Amino acid sequence: MSISQIEVGTITFSNSEVETVNFSNSYNAPPYVSLTVKSESVIPHVSSITSSQMIVRLSQKMSVTVDYQIFETS
Repeated sequence: MSISQIEVGTITFSNSEVETVNFSNSYNAPPYVSLTVKSESVIPHVSSITSSQMIVRLSQKMSVTVDYQIFETS
């Protein structure tokens, strides 16, 4: 298995706990996602994912940025 596409970006939460990200690239199936947040007081997770978008939720409502990396394998 090798990585065929990588996409990176940032999600800005503004006193919220749910955000939708529409992917810039086209994927044949839902890709793998890695989320990173610099705040220790919140945990981000992908609550839903398709080949064109994902919904990211936080463990609590707050203002924070979350970095994401998307990987498609072949």
